[in-house]
Amino acid sequence: MRVQDFRLGRSRVSTTSSDFQQNDGLKPMLIRFRHRTAPLALFGLLILAGVGAGDLSKAAPSKPKSTKALFTESCAGCHGPRGNGGSMGPSLLTPRAKTLNRQSINRIIYSGRPDLGMPAFEFTYSRDQIKALAAHVLKLQGRGAGKAKRPIKKGKKRRAALSPAEQASVNRGRQVFFNEARCAECHSVFNYGGRTAPQLNRFAKRKTRAQVLEAIVNPSAKIALRYQTTEIVMLDGTVLQQWSRNIQPKTLELYNPEHELWTTYFKADLKSVRTLPESRMPANLLDPLTEAQREDLLNFLMTLK
Repeated sequence: MRVQDFRLGRSRVSTTSSDFQQNDGLKPMLIRFRHRTAPLALFGLLILAGVGAGDLSKAAPSKPKSTKALFTESCAGCHGPRGNGGSMGPSLLTPRAKTLNRQSINRIIYSGRPDLGMPAFEFTYSRDQIKALAAHVLKLQGRGAGKAKRPIKKGKKRRAALSPAEQASVNRGRQVFFNEARCAECHSVFNYGGRTAPQLNRFAKRKTRAQVLEAIVNPSAKIALRYQTTEIVMLDGTVLQQWSRNIQPKTLELYNPEHELWTTYFKADLKSVRTLPESRMPANLLDPLTEAQREDLLNFLMTLK
């Protein structure tokens, strides 16, 4: 029962002056009684309202969960209780995972990786809890609070520094990416942009300039397995087309871009399931751009390695 407002009145005892004259001990008793009436009245109201000692104990704040409990609750289901991977997520103990520093891990937990099926936890946990989870991942990796150490590859050449003219072109290409080309409506670069398409942080790492151009002009020519589109038709005729994963004989998971989560569907509840040969990315997105804008955009994308 919700009590919006109540007031406690003071109890009064009627006496005469003769009473005080006859018994001087009555006055101290009345004073003590008057001070005790408010707590007694409150206790009586609580009893009438059905609030017992057990209910009051339930209202007490619960003990904060430990970082290990938070990891078990939200991370271990995919990455394993010790971070060594599971059926739903990769291991956090690989050499590549260990190249991430504390800030990078913190950012991934906060913003998620929707292109890989990892939800964001910005609205689930506080900033301090997310920082604690990042520290826990470092602890699982045996790094404690230490800094990430990138593996040194012998013979690896450093990327040549850009000339002022080349850097200016890259800067213009970044503006084209976020504005005229509208790439950021779906894609993101270092957590800036859309969440309905893959992140492009390392898009050009193993691609030539010609391959990057082909991926934009003809996106259906080569589609990575994890970005293939699956179409499902539900019993009521509703059609959904999205990325899929964990396709099993009786179930499959479809990405939900609105909530940045994966949803499980039972095939018994579907009319049909099929993989589409076309990419969800439209072709010929460069057509509205000028030749100079295309060059600048490609120069920017080639820096994403």
